[in-house]
Amino acid sequence: MNLLHISTFLQGGAGKMVVDLARNSKARGDQVWVACTKNGVGDYSNYQNHLDELKSLQIPILYLESTFSREHQSVYKTAIELKNYIRKLEIELVHSHAANPSLISLIATSARQRKIPVLQTMHGWGIYKSIEQEKKDVSVMELLDQVIAISMSSKILLRKKGLQNKHCSILYNGILPTVQGTPTLQGDPHLLEIEMLRKKGFSIAGIVGTIDKRKNQKLLIEAVKKLPKELKVKFFLVGEGEETNEIKRLSLKYGISDKFVLTGFQENGEKFIAAFDLLISSSRSEGGPPLSVIEAFAKKTLVLASDTPEHCEAVKDNHTGFLFKNDDPNDLAQCIIQILHSIPSDKIKKNAFQFYMQNFTLNKTFESYLEWYHVLLENKK
Repeated sequence: MNLLHISTFLQGGAGKMVVDLARNSKARGDQVWVACTKNGVGDYSNYQNHLDELKSLQIPILYLESTFSREHQSVYKTAIELKNYIRKLEIELVHSHAANPSLISLIATSARQRKIPVLQTMHGWGIYKSIEQEKKDVSVMELLDQVIAISMSSKILLRKKGLQNKHCSILYNGILPTVQGTPTLQGDPHLLEIEMLRKKGFSIAGIVGTIDKRKNQKLLIEAVKKLPKELKVKFFLVGEGEETNEIKRLSLKYGISDKFVLTGFQENGEKFIAAFDLLISSSRSEGGPPLSVIEAFAKKTLVLASDTPEHCEAVKDNHTGFLFKNDDPNDLAQCIIQILHSIPSDKIKKNAFQFYMQNFTLNKTFESYLEWYHVLLENKK
């Protein structure tokens, strides 16, 4: 099979999923390419570690004019560019990872005598979309051969937004098998710092992900200022983004900057998750249970998450983790105090690990996608 993955950028968990799927496809003998935009726009860009991994796997990256821009002229120009690649590489199936790349793919494949199926994984519904953009994205997804939502809450959201495409299914994003044990500390100053803090009696908590309004790290700042000053806990914010300077400003303003360590972007986010006593996920919106939460389940790290529908599909309060009221700093503060004081039993970690094994392994995700690929290729005949 000649397979093309197309995305806006290879960023965050969605970008990791593209790389993982491409790796598995190549391992089974398929020809696979990944297309995206080369130059970043604002906080949207390609993660270098994703690009490096594709290069090490010898999976070609096709840099197109812009799979991100919604301007008509840019969409058309990129579609022509993609059309030429599809013809040259004899692409048989296109797997898109956002609505705008889906539109470009539909235009690029529309004039061909031989039908090329296009399916899209909806990794998340952006909170910055205008009503017009939402309607356009839904209209694009109506034309797709298959839409994959990465959670039940995402499928419900799509239906609420007006999607009527009957070919809409749910498939969780999985992660690679995890290696249990203490993360390697050599050469990483932040992980070494965590080890030193733990020896001094500190608990370690943190958030892993882009620092922005959607991930809502600012809520943690508001919560920490309400914590007892004698509580020995250090918070690590792993990532970078548009809200970084605001986070620094507020922590200084509230006199709690000593409670935080901002690491900047890290390629080894999962090692930090393994080193934490508590992973916090304060997101306002996700496409499904965040990969950071699933990584924590796999690494047997406790999780405290906002009670959004996406989180609640994986984090069952006092069973696989803990929930706090979304966007409520007081409740978040109380939950942090309760968890760090009570030292929850290992049963919650075991329950979470079992949930991961049953629902979120990459092999399970890939095999399910492989079934969809075969169905779509068979239906085109």
